[in-house]
Amino acid sequence: MDRLYTCVPPPIRVNWARRFGARCKRWTLASRCSPYERWTTSWPGIWRLAGLLKELLGVFAAVAFLLAAICIYGVMAYTFSRRTGEIGLRMALGAQRIDILIIVLGEGALMVVFGVAAGLIGSAC
Repeated sequence: MDRLYTCVPPPIRVNWARRFGARCKRWTLASRCSPYERWTTSWPGIWRLAGLLKELLGVFAAVAFLLAAICIYGVMAYTFSRRTGEIGLRMALGAQRIDILIIVLGEGALMVVFGVAAGLIGSAC
Protein backbone atom coordinates (compact mmCIF):
# COMPACT_ATOMS: atom_id res chain seq x y z
CA MET A 1 0.00 0.00 0.00
CA ASP A 2 1.33 3.43 -0.96
CA ARG A 3 1.52 6.13 1.70
CA LEU A 4 0.90 9.81 1.21
CA TYR A 5 2.76 12.19 3.56
CA THR A 6 1.47 15.76 3.54
CA CYS A 7 0.92 18.64 5.93
CA VAL A 8 -2.72 19.22 5.00
CA PRO A 9 -5.88 17.99 6.80
CA PRO A 10 -7.43 14.69 5.64
CA PRO A 11 -10.43 16.07 3.64
CA ILE A 12 -8.17 18.35 1.62
CA ARG A 13 -5.55 15.60 1.34
CA VAL A 14 -7.94 13.23 -0.47
CA ASN A 15 -8.94 15.82 -3.06
CA TRP A 16 -5.34 16.93 -3.43
CA ALA A 17 -4.16 13.38 -3.99
CA ARG A 18 -6.78 12.82 -6.66
CA ARG A 19 -5.89 15.99 -8.53
CA PHE A 20 -2.13 16.04 -8.23
CA GLY A 21 -1.41 12.36 -7.71
CA ALA A 22 -1.52 11.65 -11.40
CA ARG A 23 1.24 14.20 -11.99
CA CYS A 24 3.67 12.56 -9.55
CA LYS A 25 5.57 9.46 -10.40
CA ARG A 26 5.17 6.49 -8.12
CA TRP A 27 8.60 6.92 -6.49
CA THR A 28 8.31 10.73 -5.98
CA LEU A 29 7.45 12.08 -2.53
CA ALA A 30 4.05 13.73 -2.45
CA SER A 31 5.44 16.88 -0.86
CA ARG A 32 7.50 17.60 -3.99
CA CYS A 33 4.27 18.15 -5.91
CA SER A 34 2.84 20.52 -3.30
CA PRO A 35 2.27 24.12 -4.47
CA TYR A 36 2.66 25.25 -0.83
CA GLU A 37 6.20 23.93 -0.63
CA ARG A 38 7.16 25.58 -3.90
CA TRP A 39 5.78 28.91 -2.68
CA THR A 40 7.55 28.85 0.69
CA THR A 41 10.92 27.74 -0.69
CA SER A 42 10.81 30.30 -3.48
CA TRP A 43 10.61 33.16 -0.93
CA PRO A 44 12.85 32.48 2.11
CA GLY A 45 12.06 35.88 3.61
CA ILE A 46 8.68 34.59 4.73
CA TRP A 47 10.32 32.74 7.64
CA ARG A 48 12.02 35.92 8.83
CA LEU A 49 8.73 37.80 8.55
CA ALA A 50 6.94 35.11 10.57
CA GLY A 51 9.62 35.32 13.29
CA LEU A 52 9.31 39.10 13.40
CA LEU A 53 5.54 38.87 13.75
CA LYS A 54 5.89 36.40 16.62
CA GLU A 55 8.25 38.75 18.45
CA LEU A 56 5.92 41.69 17.85
CA LEU A 57 2.98 39.69 19.19
CA GLY A 58 5.02 38.86 22.31
CA VAL A 59 5.79 42.54 22.88
CA PHE A 60 2.09 43.44 22.54
CA ALA A 61 1.18 40.68 25.02
CA ALA A 62 3.72 41.97 27.55
CA VAL A 63 2.42 45.54 27.22
CA ALA A 64 -1.18 44.33 27.63
CA PHE A 65 -0.22 42.41 30.77
CA LEU A 66 1.56 45.45 32.21
CA LEU A 67 -1.43 47.71 31.49
CA ALA A 68 -3.81 45.22 33.09
CA ALA A 69 -1.65 45.06 36.22
CA ILE A 70 -1.53 48.86 36.44
CA CYS A 71 -5.31 49.08 36.04
CA ILE A 72 -5.93 46.50 38.77
CA TYR A 73 -3.56 48.41 41.06
CA GLY A 74 -5.40 51.67 40.34
CA VAL A 75 -8.82 50.18 41.04
CA MET A 76 -7.61 48.56 44.27
CA ALA A 77 -5.93 51.77 45.44
CA TYR A 78 -9.09 53.78 44.78
CA THR A 79 -11.30 51.18 46.48
CA PHE A 80 -9.25 51.16 49.65
CA SER A 81 -8.71 54.89 49.75
CA ARG A 82 -12.49 55.15 49.99
CA ARG A 83 -12.55 52.55 52.80
CA THR A 84 -9.96 54.08 55.15
CA GLY A 85 -12.64 54.80 57.73
CA GLU A 86 -13.81 51.19 57.71
CA ILE A 87 -10.24 49.90 57.98
CA GLY A 88 -9.55 52.31 60.86
CA LEU A 89 -12.70 51.13 62.63
CA ARG A 90 -11.71 47.49 62.21
CA MET A 91 -8.25 48.26 63.63
CA ALA A 92 -9.82 50.11 66.57
CA LEU A 93 -12.06 47.12 67.30
CA GLY A 94 -9.07 44.81 67.47
CA ALA A 95 -8.30 43.60 63.95
CA GLN A 96 -4.66 42.77 63.37
CA ARG A 97 -2.65 43.81 60.31
CA ILE A 98 -2.87 40.30 58.90
CA ASP A 99 -6.68 40.48 59.03
CA ILE A 100 -6.69 43.70 57.00
CA LEU A 101 -4.15 42.22 54.58
CA ILE A 102 -6.35 39.16 54.05
CA ILE A 103 -9.31 41.42 53.25
CA VAL A 104 -7.27 43.48 50.78
CA LEU A 105 -5.67 40.49 49.03
CA GLY A 106 -8.93 38.54 49.01
CA GLU A 107 -10.79 41.32 47.22
CA GLY A 108 -7.90 41.77 44.79
CA ALA A 109 -7.83 38.06 44.01
CA LEU A 110 -11.60 38.07 43.51
CA MET A 111 -11.25 40.92 41.03
CA VAL A 112 -8.56 39.02 39.14
CA VAL A 113 -10.66 35.84 39.02
CA PHE A 114 -13.67 37.74 37.63
CA GLY A 115 -11.45 39.48 35.08
CA VAL A 116 -9.92 36.21 33.91
CA ALA A 117 -13.36 34.60 33.67
CA ALA A 118 -14.70 37.53 31.64
CA GLY A 119 -11.67 37.36 29.36
CA LEU A 120 -12.07 33.64 28.78
CA ILE A 121 -15.77 34.01 28.05
CA GLY A 122 -15.06 36.91 25.71
CA SER A 123 -12.38 35.00 23.83
CA ALA A 124 -14.62 31.96 23.41
CA CYS A 125 -17.34 33.97 21.64
